[in-house]
Amino acid sequence: MSELTAQNPSTGFKIGLGILLFLAVGNILGHIGLLIFDPGPDTVFLAWMAFNFIAATILMIPYRRGEKWAWYAIWAMVVPYALIIFINTEIGPIYLAEAALMTLGQMLTYGTFFPK
Repeated sequence: MSELTAQNPSTGFKIGLGILLFLAVGNILGHIGLLIFDPGPDTVFLAWMAFNFIAATILMIPYRRGEKWAWYAIWAMVVPYALIIFINTEIGPIYLAEAALMTLGQMLTYGTFFPK
């Protein structure tokens, strides 16, 4: 079982989880909007939407429970966001800023997943 079910999560954990969930859900909604209003590559927008949906699901269930594998799995969301800068320099800075915020969220939850 997880540690979070036995104790109340810290304020840092709540803030970090809030940042991560805000970005995941915001990106789901943003990519749905791009699917509807942008004549660009629909498959890319659909893939990013699905990617964020999976991340939000992990955040809402196993991450909140304090399962360590979920903490590692969320890094799979951070890394691609940071690497977009090398693919598209027009939107890359936006995704890089989101990756920085996700990293902040992850670091705020570190103490809960890996206590001293």
